[in-house]
Amino acid sequence: MPENRQSNYDQVIENWRLKFLEMDQEELIRKFQLEADEEFLYIIYFSKRFRIDRKNGFITEDGKSPGFDTVMNIYNTFYYSAAHPVASGNLVAFRQVKRVYPFEAAYRRTIISRLQELFAGKKYNGQQGRKPLNIYKQDLPVPEDYDADVDTDAAAAPYIVARMTGGAIKDESGPQTVEFSLIVCAYDEGGAREGYQDVANIKEDIVQRVCTRPYFGGAFTILKPVVWAMQQDDTHPYYFGACTLTCTAPAMTQDTELEGLV
Repeated sequence: MPENRQSNYDQVIENWRLKFLEMDQEELIRKFQLEADEEFLYIIYFSKRFRIDRKNGFITEDGKSPGFDTVMNIYNTFYYSAAHPVASGNLVAFRQVKRVYPFEAAYRRTIISRLQELFAGKKYNGQQGRKPLNIYKQDLPVPEDYDADVDTDAAAAPYIVARMTGGAIKDESGPQTVEFSLIVCAYDEGGAREGYQDVANIKEDIVQRVCTRPYFGGAFTILKPVVWAMQQDDTHPYYFGACTLTCTAPAMTQDTELEGLV
């Protein structure tokens, strides 16, 4: 990550650390039923125990500073929570989430770049033999010269379509999650019907990478469980699978805070 971007992230965290020091800590303890002592507040976040220094506002886990997204989500949860916060259960498109829409481009860009890096130099079954894996965002491209007799799926295969499918948020400006579906397609005309093996190998590479390196883009985290499936219908010579990824992103309050991050 370029140095200026890192400093921008640090500045956002610093601004929110100072905001925390202005919050009513006794009210936070009551509202979130936090464990607390004279030095720290303690919060359980995704099954991990974090502590917030009551005098300086720094957040740590086992003496170490957590990532940007975790810090921001904790500060934002404290700052924006309603008197009696309740999850709405509503799903919304990421671009519709108030004050976080600038992150949409960063999500797409970083997901695609991570996949391109992961599969660089690898080849899988496609028309006319083994081919590099194509990676598309949201959908297959429309052919420039449309021909009804051209099989667009076959020409594009093997491919991954990284599709943003929705998101969830507890309130209008709190931390949010975004869901991606990675749709995998291989093409194999062989009678042995081995196209499924390419799909399985691609899926396994994705699962191993996101489980061992769940952070990307400097601000996003892939959560567990990571869900995958193999198509059960017979669509030979096409073979499909999919991975569903749920990611977290920091929630900001002012568009000016986002300008240096995306």
